[in-house]
Amino acid sequence: MIDRSYLPFSSARSYYDRKMAKWMGFFLSEHNHSLEKDRHKKSIISLLDLEEKHLYLGQAYSQQSPVIIRVFDHNQLQKYEGLISKITSNHFQLKTKKSYKTFSIDSLITIEQEDKEAHG
Repeated sequence: MIDRSYLPFSSARSYYDRKMAKWMGFFLSEHNHSLEKDRHKKSIISLLDLEEKHLYLGQAYSQQSPVIIRVFDHNQLQKYEGLISKITSNHFQLKTKKSYKTFSIDSLITIEQEDKEAHG
């Protein structure tokens, strides 16, 4: 206990410092916020290796066949339909009905050929 007998107010003299306990509320709220953020992250693993991703993207691009892709975008699994319009070593571009979207090849989870009869 610290000697505070020199202080003029009795409340100051009898004050007990809780040390780190006074910061626990702040720590716990920050910790819970961080845990909640981590809970929303999904553990998604693509079964495709990088070579397969390049192969399937290249086939879809060269044949200009419609595809359905699933990518991990903005911490969520997203599904898009369209045509592969551009491929680089790290990224690919998908032309959807409304816009062009660019994704990293690492974010690609699945790619499948869209059923042409459903749209033809």
